[in-house]
Amino acid sequence: MATLVAVIDNARRGLWIYTRDLDPGLFDHPAVVDALRRFGTSGRGVEVYFLLQDVAAPQRAHAPLLTLAQRLPSIFLFREVDDPVDRAYPSAYLANDAGGCDFRTLGHRFDGEADLHAPGRARQLRMAFMAVLERARPVSIPRAGHLSGVRAPMACSTHCGETTKGLWPSGS
Repeated sequence: MATLVAVIDNARRGLWIYTRDLDPGLFDHPAVVDALRRFGTSGRGVEVYFLLQDVAAPQRAHAPLLTLAQRLPSIFLFREVDDPVDRAYPSAYLANDAGGCDFRTLGHRFDGEADLHAPGRARQLRMAFMAVLERARPVSIPRAGHLSGVRAPMACSTHCGETTKGLWPSGS
C-alpha cells in the first residue's frame, strides 16, 4: 500500500490507472483515497485517467473513490475497456508522469512490482494505456454515484508526451 501511495504522491500532473474494477481493498483503502485526494486538489492542473474493465462493480460496492471523483469530475476521468481483447487483459497498473509505476501481473492480486524511478517502464505502461484508451468508451459519474455510458464534458491535457486529443469527450 505504501508504494502505491508513494507513486501517487510523486506524480507531477498525471496518473494513468488500468484496473479491473477499482480493485476493492486497494483503491478504496483510506491511504490511497487520501493520496488521490491530495493529488486531485493540489491545484497543479492535474488529471487522473482510469481504464476500467467492469464499471458496475465499483457502483455496487459504493467505492469511496467514486465519491471523490464526483467532487472533482474534471480531475478524475474514466473510460471502460470495450474490446474483448482488452477485457481479457489480466494485469493492472498505475503509472505517473515522474517515472513511477506499480504493475501487478494478475490484476485481482495485490502483489506486483513497483518502482518510484523507472521512467522507461512508466512510459511503456503509459503507451500501452493510450493504445487501449483509443478503443475504450467514455463513462461519466452521475450525481447518484455510479458510472454510466453518458458522455459528460471533460477536458484533457497531455502530460505524458502522447496526445489524447479526441479520446476524451469535449462536450455533451
